[in-house]
Amino acid sequence: MYSTGYHEFVNPNITFTSGSYSISEVNDSNMVYIVNYLNDFPSVKIRVEGHTDSDGGAQFNLDLSRKRAESVKKWLIDQGIQVERISTIGYGKSRPIRGGSTAEEKAVNRRVEIQFIKSE
Repeated sequence: MYSTGYHEFVNPNITFTSGSYSISEVNDSNMVYIVNYLNDFPSVKIRVEGHTDSDGGAQFNLDLSRKRAESVKKWLIDQGIQVERISTIGYGKSRPIRGGSTAEEKAVNRRVEIQFIKSE
């Protein structure tokens, strides 16, 4: 499935309510998929990338996006994934998927994306 470098896996279903970094149960099946994938491919590392919608100030959103990424990392570690395989970064509101003017667009932007990285 992988050659070299890394393959982006965007999971729009790891989403958050406004202002929150708590992982809701609605994300469970997708989180379990990620755990199973990492268990099946032990050489793969991941980068957890947090994002927010456009509401609020830049620093607030940057901090919130980092907390979202860290909450996913913690959940994965609690499931037995080694900490060395997971890095995190927060992008705040700088990388929206949609414009962000409607409630639906904002909801899509409140997310975590996973980058799967194959070790060489």
